[in-house]
Amino acid sequence: MKWWLILVVVAGSVGSGLVAAYKWWKASQVEVRPFDEWGREIPTSDSFAWINAVRGTLAKSGAKNKEAAIWTAVSVALAGLSSLANLPSN
Repeated sequence: MKWWLILVVVAGSVGSGLVAAYKWWKASQVEVRPFDEWGREIPTSDSFAWINAVRGTLAKSGAKNKEAAIWTAVSVALAGLSSLANLPSN
């Protein structure tokens, strides 16, 4: 009876691990968008606007990293649960 529980937990762990890996990858693919609020490109001499563009990019990447960390925690918790389910019962 315990084998199905282990199978479900391991499958959940692998699935959430793959979701976490995808989210980490997406967080690393965020690009700096050097545009003003009207969609025009920012000139390279406008350092303040570029700094704001980089800050916005870091905020987006940070939010995606937070999601990925949560999915990683779920994966680790499920892996630990599968280990506990595999312990012999006394």
